[in-house]
Amino acid sequence: MGKGAFNGVKVLEFSWVIAGPRQTSAMADQGATVVRIESRHALDTTRSGAYCKDNIREPDRGIFFTILNPNRMSIALNLRNSKGLDIAKKLIAWADVVTENFAPGQMEKWGLSYEEISRINPSAIYLRASILGQTGPHAKHP
Repeated sequence: MGKGAFNGVKVLEFSWVIAGPRQTSAMADQGATVVRIESRHALDTTRSGAYCKDNIREPDRGIFFTILNPNRMSIALNLRNSKGLDIAKKLIAWADVVTENFAPGQMEKWGLSYEEISRINPSAIYLRASILGQTGPHAKHP
């Protein structure tokens, strides 16, 4: 949040672990305003994974989460709940860029397909970064 190539760009991030947070960290480092959507039901494994402060594994102590998620805001939403989904859709309307890095089909399960995101915000850029691609023989592997 400051000066850089992405200054003034608003990014909404639906992601976890490494690939998604790394790409939006680069955007935040270059001035983008990044808001990360999280879930209390499925915490990012880097929040309490290996290498935790004082070797205590609990949320917000994981060093990888700290390294991968600087310079952003976050909000916890239950996207299986209509109220949480409504808030997410308002944030999609606000964003210039929407990113996600879940397994193929997860965004669609929440009712947030590319077509729905485009309907809500026709000018939004949509980035997907699933680990083994969206199609192909290994796409469904977590």
